[in-house]
Amino acid sequence: MYELTTEQLTQLGAVITANEIKQQPELWQEAFENYRSKENEINRFLTDLSNQFPQIRVIFTGAGTSAYVGDTVLPYLKGQLNGKKWDLMSIPTTDLVSNPESFFANEIPTLLVSFARSGNSPESLAAVSLGKQLVKDFYQLTITCAFDGKLANQAEGDAKNLLLLMPEKANDKGFAMTGSYSCMTLTALLVFDLTSLSQKATWIEQLKVMGEDVLQRSTEIQKIIDLNFNRVIYLGSGSLAGMTREAQLKILELTAGQIATVFDSSLGFRHGPKSFVNEQTLVFVFTSNDPYTRQYDLDILNEL
Repeated sequence: MYELTTEQLTQLGAVITANEIKQQPELWQEAFENYRSKENEINRFLTDLSNQFPQIRVIFTGAGTSAYVGDTVLPYLKGQLNGKKWDLMSIPTTDLVSNPESFFANEIPTLLVSFARSGNSPESLAAVSLGKQLVKDFYQLTITCAFDGKLANQAEGDAKNLLLLMPEKANDKGFAMTGSYSCMTLTALLVFDLTSLSQKATWIEQLKVMGEDVLQRSTEIQKIIDLNFNRVIYLGSGSLAGMTREAQLKILELTAGQIATVFDSSLGFRHGPKSFVNEQTLVFVFTSNDPYTRQYDLDILNEL
């Protein structure tokens, strides 16, 4: 892809998305700098909540790709935080709006973590409105890419709503969200992970190196793209299972549905969904770094 000229990419209708993918490693560094500049404010906000209530329900929410941010970070953060203090869940705004009383309870202190590119979707705004109506102790953490969006504007001057803006270029202009997803995911992990700032800085450097390495291997990746396939499957475990939802959506969106896509957990896939596989299917398995979990990822690869 990156061997093509800007004119060629424009003719393919790919220039915006190609550039937005290419700039992501530098956006991750900027997202980290934004987090570092507000680290003390973030810690005070969360510490005040922790001191005020014995337990806080934390709902990660958004619509579409923004909902998948919550699905991605949830398994990892559940393993990092005290579940008796922080009751974490990932609920799309579309579910919150259609079934609010299933998730909002008046007597349960709630922190709504809203992920949004534009901050203007009707479901995002309605989820906030319903939370305010139904929950006595209602707080918000608004993670958005648009400084002029409605969610960002509503956060201004609200002591119960901490606004975290993503890098300006993370506000994707392309049809498929790319940098917005990765920056919001990264920011959520930085906010809630208890690891030291110096360790987080090291991770960011590692992420940038890996991201840049992938971009430099576009010729190698093109050989995969040139294979004869019309179906794509993404599999993973834990947080990587959440990421499979986002990965398959990109293929579905950017091919306008011409490529059929499926996502699942590595272990769950064998219970029926693997019948989707035929001779023209491309399968990606996101393999976990955890030695125990990794066994299941490798096992489905061997089975396939």
